[in-house]
Amino acid sequence: MKNQVMFGLMAILLIGGTILPAMSQTEPEEETAYIEVSIDKSIYDLNTPISISGQIINFVSNRDSILDTVEIAFIDPMGKTVSTSGYDTSTSGGTDKSDTVTIPIKFKATPDQSGNFALSTVLNTMLFDYGTYAVQVTSYQNGHNIVSTSEFEISSVAVEESSIEQEQVPIEFDIC
Repeated sequence: MKNQVMFGLMAILLIGGTILPAMSQTEPEEETAYIEVSIDKSIYDLNTPISISGQIINFVSNRDSILDTVEIAFIDPMGKTVSTSGYDTSTSGGTDKSDTVTIPIKFKATPDQSGNFALSTVLNTMLFDYGTYAVQVTSYQNGHNIVSTSEFEISSVAVEESSIEQEQVPIEFDIC
C-alpha cells in the first residue's frame, strides 16, 4: 500500500510540476492599435484647403476590407459633427421644410498596408465658420473602435490696408 501511495504522490508532483508552469505561461498580448493624426497647419482661413494625414499604429488588416476604412469627421466649436441639410423625400415625396434632415459630413479614407492614410478638403464657408474645430478620426482594429482627435482654428484674415499715395496735382484755371 505504501508503494501505491508513494507512486500516486510522485505522479501528482510530476504532473503538477509540468502542467502548472505551462498553464501559467501566457501568450504575448497583441499590441494595442491607436491612431496618430497630423494636420498641415494649426490656423486656417475660410475657403482654404486642409490636409489631414495619419497612421494606424500596429495596423492589422481586417478580414472584411470594409472595416479597414478610416472615418474622418469635423467637430464644430459646439461639439457637434459638421453637417449639412438635405430633404427626406421618403416620407411625403416632397421638399417641404418639415422634411429637412441634418446629414453629418464624414469622409472615408483607406489606409495602406502600413496603416497610413491621407485626406485633403476645403474649409468651405457653407459648412465652416470662425472658431476652434477638431478633426476626429475613427477606425476599427482588433474588435474595437479606436478614435483620435486633433484641433485647429479658423480665424479671420487680418487684412492689411495698403494706402496708395497719390501725388496731388494743383488745379489750374485759365481765366480769359
